[in-house]
Amino acid sequence: MHRHKDGSYTHVLRVEEGVEFTEPVRHDFFEEAYYLEGEMLNTKTKETIHGGAYVFHKPGEEHGPFKCLKTCLILEFRYYK
Repeated sequence: MHRHKDGSYTHVLRVEEGVEFTEPVRHDFFEEAYYLEGEMLNTKTKETIHGGAYVFHKPGEEHGPFKCLKTCLILEFRYYK
């Protein structure tokens, strides 16, 4: 992981199959994520995010909760403007 002075950072996240995030997420930074592989289910909207997908969340935007259907490898960029 590389962290900048303003608190922003880039990292690769691995989420194992079966892991559940039971609460929606909200944060104070921009988040861009590229799913390199796997499948993640948004249990609220029933949308499945597949490997190859790009997602973007603005600060304060609620997203999730999620359940990992197939082990995910995710490249995330979290930053402030």
